[in-house]
Amino acid sequence: MFRCFILCAMAWFGSHAPSAFADEKPAAWEVTSFPEAWRKPPKLEGGFAWYRTWLQIPESWSEKETILHFEAGDQAAEIFLEGKRLGVIGSLPPEYRSGMGHPAEFRFAPNPQLTGRAVSLHVRLYRPSNSRENLNLAAPLVVCGEEAILLAGDWQFTPGDEAKR
Repeated sequence: MFRCFILCAMAWFGSHAPSAFADEKPAAWEVTSFPEAWRKPPKLEGGFAWYRTWLQIPESWSEKETILHFEAGDQAAEIFLEGKRLGVIGSLPPEYRSGMGHPAEFRFAPNPQLTGRAVSLHVRLYRPSNSRENLNLAAPLVVCGEEAILLAGDWQFTPGDEAKR
């Protein structure tokens, strides 16, 4: 039987969500609903934005293969877990290619330092002005064996391409 934990990250951690980077200014981030934010994303100056949330990986997942499932819209995205790059969907500029139609799976084995506490998930997004909108996209899903964490709900968003992983 498949068990799924629904996680609304910002509702869970509130305004005191932990940060992977001490120099970040929380006021620069706005709360947005995910995956709705990708279905009808805001217009982005320069095409770049960052999204972030936090999740708690269960201690029972330590050292086990864990998969982050990410559905791509008409954009390219780079995915980071605790500041470490997991991979990319599509291709970012200067050789932009949309990741649309290419759901991504990022495999990792959480070490004990990543389990039992809040860890950050950051998404660096590039979306050109002519991208399609209103796509029916699912929220990201983190799976280990028969357990999963659905990353739907409140995330944080900031426009631009500053290094805010």
